[in-house]
Amino acid sequence: MPEEALNAKLSQCEDFLKMEGIKNISNLTSIRLVARQPKNLDDFQNCNLILGKELMSMPSSGFCSLLIMKPEEGKKYHLLLAEDDTLIATLILNRMSRDNLSFSLAKDGEEALEMIEHSHFDLLILDIKMPGKDGFQILQSVREKYNSQQLPIIILSSMGKEKDIIRGFNLGADDYILKPFSPPELLVRINRLLKR
Repeated sequence: MPEEALNAKLSQCEDFLKMEGIKNISNLTSIRLVARQPKNLDDFQNCNLILGKELMSMPSSGFCSLLIMKPEEGKKYHLLLAEDDTLIATLILNRMSRDNLSFSLAKDGEEALEMIEHSHFDLLILDIKMPGKDGFQILQSVREKYNSQQLPIIILSSMGKEKDIIRGFNLGADDYILKPFSPPELLVRINRLLKR
């Protein structure tokens, strides 16, 4: 992207950030703009604006989505997502994948257990309603081998009854998030567990 065009995008980005409530632009570092409309993708897909210090991911409106996060310096995390819903899995992988976060996807409970057996993961995001073994069974099996410090687990489920939430925590879940969910909130909860 030509320097003049990049400067124009930077100016637009600054205005956009101010509308989002971020006043101290000088404290920002790495902002990646992703166009909402496909016709604008060429304008934004390579626009990585270097400003100052990275912030947490946050929701946005208007001409672009802001993908901004605050990683721990130099630390890389590998997360396992156990989710059979393709749309939700795609949303999480697209919105959550960052320089310091990488994901593997398991589409059912058996696959999740097999992947945990053969690979190291820093955190598990677990759906409840899945083919074969459900999320509660997976949670119980995982907790027989790994405690919360070794493998934090976030349940991400549409099962929001009190008995389901209580069961999840009693089986060893570290957090329980209901669908539909907010990707920025999920990211905050992920980072909280990774940094404890």
